[in-house]
Amino acid sequence: MRIFWADLHNHNDVGYGKGSLERSYALAENTLDVYAFTPHGFWPDPPESDARMATYHLEQFDRVRRLFPRVVEAANAHYRPGRFVTFAAYEWHSTTWGDYVALFPGAEGELCQARDLGELKRFARAAGALLIPHHVGYREGWRGLRWEELDPALSPVVEVFSEHGNSLERDALHPMILHSMGGVCATQTAMEQLRRGRRFGFTAGTDDHYGYPACYEEGLTGIAAEELTREAVFDALRRRHTLAATGDRIEIEASCGSAAAGDVAEAGAPRRFEIAVRPAGPLEYVQVLRNGEPAAMWPGPTPPPSSRRGEFVTRLEWGWGRLGNPEGMAWHIELTVEEGELLRVTPCFCGGEPSIERMNRVWITPPCRARIESFTSRQNTRPTHGAVLRLRGSPATRLRVRAKATGEGEGGEAVFAASLAVLAQDDVWEMPLERFSSPRICLARAWDAEGISFRGQWEDAACTRAAAYVVKAQQRNGQCAWSSPIFFDGKEAGP
Repeated sequence: MRIFWADLHNHNDVGYGKGSLERSYALAENTLDVYAFTPHGFWPDPPESDARMATYHLEQFDRVRRLFPRVVEAANAHYRPGRFVTFAAYEWHSTTWGDYVALFPGAEGELCQARDLGELKRFARAAGALLIPHHVGYREGWRGLRWEELDPALSPVVEVFSEHGNSLERDALHPMILHSMGGVCATQTAMEQLRRGRRFGFTAGTDDHYGYPACYEEGLTGIAAEELTREAVFDALRRRHTLAATGDRIEIEASCGSAAAGDVAEAGAPRRFEIAVRPAGPLEYVQVLRNGEPAAMWPGPTPPPSSRRGEFVTRLEWGWGRLGNPEGMAWHIELTVEEGELLRVTPCFCGGEPSIERMNRVWITPPCRARIESFTSRQNTRPTHGAVLRLRGSPATRLRVRAKATGEGEGGEAVFAASLAVLAQDDVWEMPLERFSSPRICLARAWDAEGISFRGQWEDAACTRAAAYVVKAQQRNGQCAWSSPIFFDGKEAGP
């Protein structure tokens, strides 16, 4: 199995978001393995107290209905088996039942403006589609999920993190405070519902409304599949072979005997877990949650600076600029690795109001070069962009950066270099402009990739009751990931 990275919940101007459909696909194809564009399809029960809002949405739903054949056509046009998987999809709102994304398995897709959840479920069964609920932590009756209506066959996975915040846990680093639905309700959280015996896996999706797939810190799904095809990815979603991540692509593998994350183990099987975590930076901790409560915990490893040849992880970051000023900067960055190999460049890009027509992209020229085109602004969802660099080399390996930044009638260049031996001790900063408030670019501290990874075993010998086990990994920078649960309940064995 490989872990492929997906955004299964994302918006643009086909609906009431911003940014073009074409741009969304160009961005997604540059940074993701799997993408589903999800226009807002219908809202049968908007609040009667806000007629203006209801009228605005109904007008947009009519537009989406007319354009939905184009949405399906675009998904099929961009599908590249083995390289880039796309799905046709749309979002269905409900004040009463909660919001769902309808995800179609193949080349066909149809927008059903269902008047209630029962009609939506009948449509999804007939179409072979999945219904993935999202921002489930809001209170029931105000766009939170009506959990008793969750159908495990239609909804094997639940979106637990997005730009709305964290629906997994009541007290979390990313609270649900950005929108007008009120914050998370403790009884509505995914962890509470696992305690009550419900069975579902986890996804995370940006729900970004600026046409920006994989917007950093708004949520991504890791999908463990045998190959990068629609059939394999859709089957993995059905089997709950997924993980949810906040932003950094933290890979978690959890198993118990032959059961992987998302599976149901034999009721009486030994509860001996194998856990592996490959982070994008130093880990704060790795934790096992049993029915939502801490059951085991390990501190993240802190390796000494490595003197051997191997794989290293560092991060390139750029942005900042004048505090309180909406200036935007266009960046052209060239990265060269000397006496080493550049294995991977994972973008940590974001969008926002000032950049709905901007393209942030990365190109790699093996074995040692990369080029990045980017746009930063304090009016974006973050004032910085970044990229996680995975290298093969030694402390003598040297990273050389040339960055040109232009904006508001001025421009400049920063040229600098640092060895992994230097980066093992500290960050290296430069700025392309002479003024104090110049935007800056940074090569962050480098880490031995194997040394910051985690591998462990744990046995829960005392527990014999029904339980759902989740592995949570949190990095020192606050980025988190959660595996889908491994279930023990005696009702079924296998996936």
